[in-house]
Amino acid sequence: MKKNRRIKKIAYLFLLFIGFILWNYLVLTNCIFIRKIPKFVWRTNIRIIPYINSIILSKLYNPDLLEPSDDLFDSNPLNSFRTEPTGLLCRKTVPGKYGSEHDEAQSYYHNFFVDIDPNKTAIVLIDIYDDNLLDDLVKHKISALLNLAHEKNITIVHALPGTIPFVHRLLLPHMQPEDIINIGEGNVDKELISRGIDTILYAGYDAFLCLLDKPNGIFQANLRGRNFRTIVIRDCVISFTTEMKIVALDMIESLFGCSTTLKELHAFFKIIPPEDMFYDVSPIETYPEPQFNPDETALVVVGAFNTHSNKVWRDKVKNNIQGKLFRLIELARAKNITIIHVPHKNGITESSKPKPDEPVVYSEREFRQIIREKNIKKLLYAGSALNQEIFFGPAGIARLLIQARYKKNKIAEYYIVSDCTFAKEIPGLLTEEDTKKVVLRHWRKLNYVTLENLPRMIR
Repeated sequence: MKKNRRIKKIAYLFLLFIGFILWNYLVLTNCIFIRKIPKFVWRTNIRIIPYINSIILSKLYNPDLLEPSDDLFDSNPLNSFRTEPTGLLCRKTVPGKYGSEHDEAQSYYHNFFVDIDPNKTAIVLIDIYDDNLLDDLVKHKISALLNLAHEKNITIVHALPGTIPFVHRLLLPHMQPEDIINIGEGNVDKELISRGIDTILYAGYDAFLCLLDKPNGIFQANLRGRNFRTIVIRDCVISFTTEMKIVALDMIESLFGCSTTLKELHAFFKIIPPEDMFYDVSPIETYPEPQFNPDETALVVVGAFNTHSNKVWRDKVKNNIQGKLFRLIELARAKNITIIHVPHKNGITESSKPKPDEPVVYSEREFRQIIREKNIKKLLYAGSALNQEIFFGPAGIARLLIQARYKKNKIAEYYIVSDCTFAKEIPGLLTEEDTKKVVLRHWRKLNYVTLENLPRMIR
């Protein structure tokens, strides 16, 4: 049976590869004879081609095809070098599915093996600048990582902030002339592509903030449509608190890639790790009550869907809508506050269905255009899930932050209506409420209000 499945997978990958070659040949042909093709045809092709290519590439490189086990990664630590199965042991977070052994679980860890080529791999160090706060991380983790990288000819990128453009002093003996140093708000995509890089290993500080939203960080690389495989080295990143790091890793493992450890990297490359590498590197506000002018405020309702394959998740959304979100929407309508709907792929529930004059957006461009046209100064976010769609969706807060912090564009202030919003829990580590607390307390420049207090803040 296993042999038949393996043969089917090989055949499936082969067909995908042939399809990829044929598709790009057709694209090339269209480009050569572009003047003979009606405008609407080639314009459609230009828009569809990158989308189709990204789908095919994701199928070709998807680690799911490697048949990972369902065991928890942390329950199966590596004690010796493995020969079978081969590859770098990684993990990601996946949602439970209706009818499976994980039916009632919101999500669980899925571990699998990824084959990486050191000549096509880069290590990106985010904000490892010269600061005493980072001494332990650099001494016990990053130094060992760089030694491994140089031994295996892995490309190294030092991505430093413009405000502190100095490599950490303890890293200087470990640097090589071929290392890439990027300071400020540019990105190194072209350089990595020119070197044939297809996989990026991330390390640095802070996992919850800079690792995600910096120009060379994970989310911005994702927005630029780069097809790099993303792997975070869990014990080579730190945050201000343990909970912040847990939440950040879950965001990355759920949405953008997977994670591994420094120990697993040494095992994969069959390098004996230094003893001090196993040192445990452990990881710091109040605002006046805001006022909301209805003419300059918008309520952003995210992911109020009416169906989902996971029963627990579906019931949670339903209870949120019936218990709080519906009341919030009615309050906004009574106060003539603009309501912007950002639907989930599973549709919008009837109780929060948009009225004819309430816009529905599916892209960041549409969202920003509405904000601009209606002169919106403040945004209220509610719905699901705080650490997924509300952050990274088409109207996501992370997108606003990038516009303000890195592109120097003026944006609306944003607030979470905390009791009308829930987060995705992290399996075996943080409950939904604990996850939400970490995000609300520590996400960069994030303020929140409650439904109970909101009416008195609307003027």
